[in-house]
Amino acid sequence: MRAKVMKNHFTNEAEAVATIKKAGFFPAILDIDPVTNTPHWHDFDSMLFVLDGQLMITNDVSGEVCVLEPGDRIDWPARLLHHENHKDFRAVFGFSVDPATLSMPIDKPPEQL
Repeated sequence: MRAKVMKNHFTNEAEAVATIKKAGFFPAILDIDPVTNTPHWHDFDSMLFVLDGQLMITNDVSGEVCVLEPGDRIDWPARLLHHENHKDFRAVFGFSVDPATLSMPIDKPPEQL
């Protein structure tokens, strides 16, 4: 399992939202505070389009590190162990399930994988 990174993939927020909707995902535009977190996973597929700032995400299975900047997209499969390290950033997220139905917390610990 691995994420798919697309550098310089889109040009604006509307384009990102349209791509998410076309895929049948649910869009959410979010401002994310700075974080360095521990390995975790999510029980949903997602796609993320960076609008502003920078995101560094590490695949804890392969050790691969992705640095995403404005215009970049990453498609992330469910159940892939990872962690993030970033300053604040703004992105359009696409969730494979309605965000209102997500079980909380969305960051699941490795022992539940």
